[in-house]
Amino acid sequence: MSSLLLVDRVVLETRVGPDQDKAKSRPIYPYVLLVVLSIHSATVGVALGLQSEAVTSLLVIVAILCHKGSCRFRRKVNTHSD
Repeated sequence: MSSLLLVDRVVLETRVGPDQDKAKSRPIYPYVLLVVLSIHSATVGVALGLQSEAVTSLLVIVAILCHKGSCRFRRKVNTHSD
C-alpha cells in the first residue's frame, strides 16, 4: 500500500497539472497494483519453493494462509467503513 501512496503523491501530482482535471487523467493504480502484487506473489512462491523439508513447507503454507486471512479481513473492514 505504501507504494500506491508514493505513486499517488509523486507521480500523479506531477503528471496532472493545476489546469487539468484529475478525473480526466488516466489512473495508473491498476498497473502499479498489478506489478506490486506480482512481485509479492513471486517472492512468496520462491520462499515456498526453496523449502527442502515438508515441515518447513507446511509452516510457510500456514504463514501464507494467515497472511491472506488478515488481508481479507482488512479489505472487508475497509469496504464496510467507506
